[in-house]
Amino acid sequence: MDRRLRSSGGAQKYLVELTKALELDGLKVHALINEGDELQAYCKSLQDAGAQLHRFPLGDKARRESEQAIAEKLLELRPAGVHVNGSSNALDAVLEPVLGGSRGGFFKTFTIHQSLLNESLYYDTRLKGKIPYSYRRRTIRSARRYMGLYDAFISVSHVNMGFSVESLGIDESVVRYIPNGVDIGVYSPSGRGAGEVVFGSCSTLSPYKNHELLIRAFAKSGVSAYSRLRIAGDGQEAGMLRSVVQELGLQERVEFAGHQANVPDFLRSIDVFCMSSDSEGMPYSQLEAMSTGLPSIVTDVGDLAVVVRDGVDGYVVAPGDLDGYARSMAMLCESSVLRRNMGEGARRRAIENYSSQCFISKTQHFFAQMVSGRRRASAL
Repeated sequence: MDRRLRSSGGAQKYLVELTKALELDGLKVHALINEGDELQAYCKSLQDAGAQLHRFPLGDKARRESEQAIAEKLLELRPAGVHVNGSSNALDAVLEPVLGGSRGGFFKTFTIHQSLLNESLYYDTRLKGKIPYSYRRRTIRSARRYMGLYDAFISVSHVNMGFSVESLGIDESVVRYIPNGVDIGVYSPSGRGAGEVVFGSCSTLSPYKNHELLIRAFAKSGVSAYSRLRIAGDGQEAGMLRSVVQELGLQERVEFAGHQANVPDFLRSIDVFCMSSDSEGMPYSQLEAMSTGLPSIVTDVGDLAVVVRDGVDGYVVAPGDLDGYARSMAMLCESSVLRRNMGEGARRRAIENYSSQCFISKTQHFFAQMVSGRRRASAL
């Protein structure tokens, strides 16, 4: 099941890759997806991966209708297991009575993408101290109750796995760390020659991605006169970010490249990959950039500091650290040798740890154990 209201980056890619892994292992996947025309491309990707789709209204307004429809569909399908791809208030409210009252004998698993309290990581860096403790306590209590419905978990992030265990009381023995994986062959190095250095980012233009920090660091780095910044992606922050670029007089040096249908080609058009987020899990875009042989500048949120070794594959700076980000941009801009060495190290790391083959193997093993456990329980 997936709660997406629109196409949304990493979690969407994850479900497609998960479907491919399960289908390769001989398991039939039925995907219960929210209704909406804006999800057509997402649904086609799932169908191409082998999933059979079932569309439901998963918004708050259709809560009781959704509960009944999903419960009836589960009785009809009689699945070996139900896997839920991430958390949202709307989906959690629908699934809690359905999964809690089910008598289907299926296992229940869940993928942790970001913090199960998504706002907690964001508030820690942007609004620290401004959120009432009572609100956070109620949210944690609700999350603990909901997570208690599941038999096992996959976490794509070391950091968020630790949060889930420590703050939500999830037994560590039922959480498996399986990082995202990318097709290394698709994201091959560009071999870009001499010329102006191009910094780039590729993500939704959302508040927690904090592209404003990236733009202001580019201005402060002192290298904007002989380098460029390409920002790929669409989102609610687009207008504000264009205003920041105009304020700084960088209209000729910063390009808003919009949605990229061909991400590998975009990555091959830049020299340094940038992430300036205030909150992350295990972003696919970072793994794709490393597979392309790009050095990176990232903030120390989620698993970015686990994936990127500071001073080896790129630079890791504190969230919101404008000066540190600007210094890192200047150092990478000024040394082609540094860019090449870090980029080569990044690609080796991606091949060894974050390939699609690694993801498929670990995922298939996880679900094989779940299916086997269900069969043993049914025989008792």
